[in-house]
Amino acid sequence: MAPPDDLPSPRETSLAYGTTGLAALVWIACVVPGVVLQDATLSDDLATPMARGALLILPALLLLITGPIAVLISGRAETLRSLLASGDAFVALFSAGVMLHARHGDKSRLVAAIGLLLLLAVAIRDAIRPALAAPAPAPVANETVRRTGGGLRLALSLAALLMPASVLTRNTGERASLLAPFAYIAISALGSWLARGVIGLRLTAALLLAAVSAHLAVAIRYAIEDAVPGLERWTIAGGFAFGFALVTLGVTVLWVLGLALRLSRSRA
Repeated sequence: MAPPDDLPSPRETSLAYGTTGLAALVWIACVVPGVVLQDATLSDDLATPMARGALLILPALLLLITGPIAVLISGRAETLRSLLASGDAFVALFSAGVMLHARHGDKSRLVAAIGLLLLLAVAIRDAIRPALAAPAPAPVANETVRRTGGGLRLALSLAALLMPASVLTRNTGERASLLAPFAYIAISALGSWLARGVIGLRLTAALLLAAVSAHLAVAIRYAIEDAVPGLERWTIAGGFAFGFALVTLGVTVLWVLGLALRLSRSRA
């Protein structure tokens, strides 16, 4: 019997491994001093991008290093949907923890954290559901899946995104940044619900990784330029960290475009 024709292509495999390798290089560059501090008496550890923006950089690197390989080895649609739900659970858990830790009486952060904890419970349910289900038949070419996964995650995340602005404001401050985790989960759940086969699900995963890559580049730029303590100038290592992050973004965008083209051809 011929193997399914929706397996990862050599080009897709190269792009996925390239994403993981580049993200590992970014991690290495982020633990080397990326700036020269204005106060020379401070420890060099405070000059690393990781120390200056760990909460922004670390989760992105974890997703970019582990995610591409996990996508490649997930050969079935239900496995990929479980993987997407697991990623949503990680994002919800990490973001809720950060918001609860740093809320300092901020009710908008508390509201967002409660919503994320609710999404965490739903995502865990969706992630383990395939393992509890009856064994599925062997994969076939152009496998079509039913739209049974991600619906509740999608509804909850969209409800958060459509929440009145007054709920996520403090005085006159805009709190739209609190919605970023909900946007990630909404994209993941929408892709999981709409995709009709494994190529569409891998496209969803690649699109999420591209968004995370963009976040990583912005986070490194912020950690180097705007975080405290103040800097005097960038170092070569800081330039490498930011440069590798941009290259990672380019590779993930190529991955998305390749899968989108392949999906369009499969439906032609």
